[in-house]
Amino acid sequence: MVKGESRWVEGLSEPTPLRTGTTFEVYSVRERGALRLLLIAHPKLDLDEAMARAERLAEAHEVLAGEHIPALLRRGVWASRPWLLLDAPAVVDGDELLRTQLDRGQRQPYNAAIGLLLRLSETLQRMHARVSKLTGRPFALGALGLANLYFSADGAMWLLGAGDNGFARAPTALPMVLAPEVALGESAAPSADGFALSALMRAMVPYVALPGPIERVLRGHDANTPLGVMVHQTNAQVWGLPHALRPSLTTLDRVFRGVLRLVGETPSYEAHCALVAELLRHDELQPHGGARPTLEVADDGSWFSFNTQPLQRLASRAALRRVLLCILSRAEQGETCDVWALLDAGWPGERVEPEAGANRVYVAVSSLRRMGLRDAIERFDAGYRLVPGVEVLRRQASLGPSKVVGSAA
Repeated sequence: MVKGESRWVEGLSEPTPLRTGTTFEVYSVRERGALRLLLIAHPKLDLDEAMARAERLAEAHEVLAGEHIPALLRRGVWASRPWLLLDAPAVVDGDELLRTQLDRGQRQPYNAAIGLLLRLSETLQRMHARVSKLTGRPFALGALGLANLYFSADGAMWLLGAGDNGFARAPTALPMVLAPEVALGESAAPSADGFALSALMRAMVPYVALPGPIERVLRGHDANTPLGVMVHQTNAQVWGLPHALRPSLTTLDRVFRGVLRLVGETPSYEAHCALVAELLRHDELQPHGGARPTLEVADDGSWFSFNTQPLQRLASRAALRRVLLCILSRAEQGETCDVWALLDAGWPGERVEPEAGANRVYVAVSSLRRMGLRDAIERFDAGYRLVPGVEVLRRQASLGPSKVVGSAA
């Protein structure tokens, strides 16, 4: 989305990009102070096709609205692009959440990951029980990835993709999985979602702390144990049978719970919510050893030092320098820095596609956090901010910090 090309939608704040694709883009906006999700057609999408896709999305969110599928609040057209406003306070998609997890070198607890997948399975089953009047078929996704999942600051999950799933088919950290028949042009059906959910679970294996018995089975050991037989038989049925003969999601749920019983684990969606909330935490940073965390930074952003960490130099990294100064300037005003503000600050005057711009900002902030600001910069309210409680001491660039403990020049 390029700002300034038409008067923006009345009552909505400036949008913050969460995900883009070839059909619909996803943004976070505020309406009278409340966070919402905005779906808006890609500018290169043919208008007639965009209107037809918007109609299918609107039907899905009107019919399926519930605990994890956001309700449609209103819809319209902006700059010849149809849009839909959804009642979900989401601030991040599952793909960026995984990137954040990898940034921290963490793996998800097994009970939390399975808790999320079982809750997702229940949501898909409720979706499959309803039939679209526009297509005459049960609602189904046919393809599934972390880009279908959106999360609020408290960790609650929201599912997008019902009605039209094309918006999520963009480059992701964890690729979207399509059932083979859907990849070959068949319409999405409930059996395709069972395949996709099972494949998504497989794709998440490297990022989950697996119990020892499950890891042994997946490495090819203990094939004749009850756990090994259950896992291998289910995999053969999901991956080897024609789609009409695949196990249903209800059957797969029973298998998942059987595996959990054999390894002594209890699935917990609440544990996953807590994990997400921690990754997106917006509580005050606890002082280390009773001392207030301190960020010393050059007035021109050419260097910084956080607490007792080595001095970091940004003199030759103009974009990182400007992004850091933008975050600090907004912090002085008690404000969060949204993605657009950081893009304008880091690359002034450039016009870029939303996903490319959002990726630039993500890479820049991730670089700053890897350079020592992991506990000083955090995601908040669909943007980034200085962690509350961090004291900022601005210094003349030529003088250096008050105590140089090292150098990472």
